Amino acid sequence: MPKVRPVLGHYFIKYMSANYYDIAAQIECDSCEKFYSKDDIASLMNGSARGVIISDIKYPVGYMMWHPNRERRMISVINLVIRKDYRNKGLGTELLNHLTGRMRKSDYRKGTFRSVLCPIRERNKAGRGFLTKFGFNCSGLLRSHHNEYGESEDAFNFYLTAYMSKTRKDNHVKENFSSSDQSGISKCFSIRR
Repeated sequence: MPKVRPVLGHYFIKYMSANYYDIAAQIECDSCEKFYSKDDIASLMNGSARGVIISDIKYPVGYMMWHPNRERRMISVINLVIRKDYRNKGLGTELLNHLTGRMRKSDYRKGTFRSVLCPIRERNKAGRGFLTKFGFNCSGLLRSHHNEYGESEDAFNFYLTAYMSKTRKDNHVKENFSSSDQSGISKCFSIRR
């Protein structure tokens, strides 16, 4: 898999390394009312989390982190953030396509991952709409889920289960998903936009 992949013309997806933690924290600070610090991001990435940065020609405009949970055969999205002035341009979709593509190309063939989990704050209507449009299903409300800032906040639990049949459309491989698998949904993180 290439280290840098062009998407949507002049945007590129790169795997996140320690060089990008400051940048990801700045994107968080500029785009979210509550955000992960550089130290938070470094702690997650030095654990089992993985991440990518999406950049235009000038500078990074968004990022996504996820946690692969092989025991539960799922991937939990920790965070997906796009700078406010770059939203609604398909960049979040490209990041999720990257993640589901990883499932399809490598781990899914081995039977490792079956689903993607994305809890999202109850008040984040735009984020819920984005996930629904991508094909995620809501499995219910998690009461008092977000405690990472010392607060309790309800979140909707969105998931995407892959049965990954391939169809061709506009020279792209599309994934088809169902809502039949909800195993391992209790351990999850947040997506903020």
